Amino acid sequence: MCSCDRHTTQPTFDEQNIQLMKSQTTILPELILSAATLSEVSIFSSKILTPFIMHRIIIMFVSFLFIDNPCFSQNANVQWQQALGGSDYDEPAAIIQSHDGGLVATGFTFSSEGDVTKNYGGADAWILKMDGEGHLQWQVTVGGSADDYAYGITETMDGGFVIAGETKSCEGNFSSNHGFSDGLIAKVDSHGKLLWTKLFGSPGNDQFNAVFENADGSLVAAGTVACHENDKKGVADFWLLKINADQTVLWSRHLGGDANDRLIGAMKSNNGYMLCGNTISSKGNAAAGYYRKTNGLIISTNAEGNVLWKKTIGGSNDDVITACSLTIDQGCLIGAITDSNDGMLYSFKQSSNIDCWLLKISAIGVMEWQTVVFDEGQDLVANTVLETIDGGYFLGGTASQRSVMMKFFQNRLMDWALLGDRKKETGKAFVEMPDSSFIMAAAGFTSDNYIRNNGFEDFYMVKMKPVNDNSYK
Repeated sequence: MCSCDRHTTQPTFDEQNIQLMKSQTTILPELILSAATLSEVSIFSSKILTPFIMHRIIIMFVSFLFIDNPCFSQNANVQWQQALGGSDYDEPAAIIQSHDGGLVATGFTFSSEGDVTKNYGGADAWILKMDGEGHLQWQVTVGGSADDYAYGITETMDGGFVIAGETKSCEGNFSSNHGFSDGLIAKVDSHGKLLWTKLFGSPGNDQFNAVFENADGSLVAAGTVACHENDKKGVADFWLLKINADQTVLWSRHLGGDANDRLIGAMKSNNGYMLCGNTISSKGNAAAGYYRKTNGLIISTNAEGNVLWKKTIGGSNDDVITACSLTIDQGCLIGAITDSNDGMLYSFKQSSNIDCWLLKISAIGVMEWQTVVFDEGQDLVANTVLETIDGGYFLGGTASQRSVMMKFFQNRLMDWALLGDRKKETGKAFVEMPDSSFIMAAAGFTSDNYIRNNGFEDFYMVKMKPVNDNSYK
């Protein structure tokens, strides 16, 4: 059934994950900060080789200073900031560095003016190309009369870009729709001209979160598929789909258990693909999870999408993966929220709160280390986790509707933590640049003497570099 007449608002990335949780979770109280506020966060860490030894680290959150200075704090050097968008809601989902040294971001927009030149109706997938200083070079929307979203982007060998997302539309840039929402793949050239769009899916809700190009020009998209008649293992499964340069399907793999399995992110590895998401299944590829509780699920496949190994993470309560990335050694860095203090967290997490969880999984599925951030009511969610150029680890996300950046050296030490002072500026995606600075793409309501606000919520882009970032070396 086509859903062109439906104009529903897409839940945010964080809301989609929280909806998987089945326990009676209460909303944590909001943290109120002034520009001079310092608040402490306790972190308990343990090495897997010494599981009963814990190290307590006190982290100082330093408020971003927005009152009379565009710089975030004495711990960060803001090199530039930009707000891009129109008069309505505009929100980023992913950002990458392009081969020319610029930036490409994608997400969605409800706007039809300002920096947005066209809107097909509802939310449209939005692709933006910027130079290295954040100045907009070109932008393009992809969509129809219903809601359309982009969640992932990759640069192709010919200098173009491919996005992965979902659409509820069946006209505009699309000729048909298989169900309520379809997985979307679209290609633009190096100047932002739309070359083609392709939809894949079932009668239910389907989406792609990531897409990768192979040396032969074929593409592999990763996402979630529901209500599929063939190869269906549960209510929803992890989904890998390979198409050739002509957008013809070469193969499709549905990976999951007997219930609900939803992808959050995917990476291309030397062996094939690493898929990360959440499951409430207890059989099939998601076996070993706790019955009808949400656990994180990691599946490693070969280049043909066949399972090499799988691993569920968490305890007897809800544990939800929110971010992931591939490490240099072909392992997996995971950001999650946890409500458990048993299972993998036994004798490790002593709090009964819902806390932020950072852990490293090896290339063969063995957990190497973990850290739990006791955020004391700040509601910390990791939206990006990265291995950094200097061998450390980065966590970027949100806490009480403010942007957060943290730097770890394995699980033992945090170098810095920055917490935004102004509400409603939430860091959605982050990327490290060759000079060890970080670009943050946030959803923001920013407006002051240093940067304009175009409407409601903008693509808020900031480049910053921590000062004295050598405390762990």
